[in-house]
Amino acid sequence: MASLEALSHAYEQLGDTERSADLLLRLGLILEREPDDVKIRDLLPRLLPVCERRADAKKLYDALEAVLAGTRQPGAGQLAAKDAFQVALRFSMPDALAFAWHLLESKELTDSEYAKVVQDLTEMSMLETAATTSVLHVLEQSGYKGLERVLNFVSDECKAPIISLACFEVTPDVTGLLPPDFMVGRGVLPLAVLGKQDLLVVVMNPYEKSLRNDLQALTGRKCHVFLSLPSEFDRLLAKILGVDETAEKKKA
Repeated sequence: MASLEALSHAYEQLGDTERSADLLLRLGLILEREPDDVKIRDLLPRLLPVCERRADAKKLYDALEAVLAGTRQPGAGQLAAKDAFQVALRFSMPDALAFAWHLLESKELTDSEYAKVVQDLTEMSMLETAATTSVLHVLEQSGYKGLERVLNFVSDECKAPIISLACFEVTPDVTGLLPPDFMVGRGVLPLAVLGKQDLLVVVMNPYEKSLRNDLQALTGRKCHVFLSLPSEFDRLLAKILGVDETAEKKKA
């Protein structure tokens, strides 16, 4: 559902209002079958303008209002805390789209390249595989010829030096500082400890605002951020997790 919402927002930013509306309706139909009052409340204001020009949207809007009126508020407290922890571990489509949108605004991507990145991000995020999803991953996997230029642009803006991970060795005492799900989902790998408090990490989205705070909360250390090629990131991640990349590719 998060992918549908994010993709709808991306098409809205590109001015493709009909495709954006189609995705909102798909999301609404899912929520009609699997009610979530919080998500319905978030969706209704976005769906309302579509009702003015589409009868199917108005019908769905009324149905969702009826569902909302008949559902109970989910409990706060324990459930909310659990959900917050789960969100902190997994890939954030809004943060990835913000990264891509910034590249578009900075003229590092054209409109068509941005649209392709959004589509690839959505498809990649929906795959049931233990793999990291990021803007840099979809650019590299699509054979984007400007990847080196984009990496240099991001490195300069975020003050995140580019590092080669081709022959990098990470010790268990360092990799044990972060949960495996966090490394995969958020696209971050611990590389080395400096002194008693500092940690070197490589990340796939240095623009993600909450990442540095989450890293410090998990490790209790000040983190210094680096960038790398996504393929090198994946190889080191596979080594850390004990995954045979060749075997995985043969399965796929």
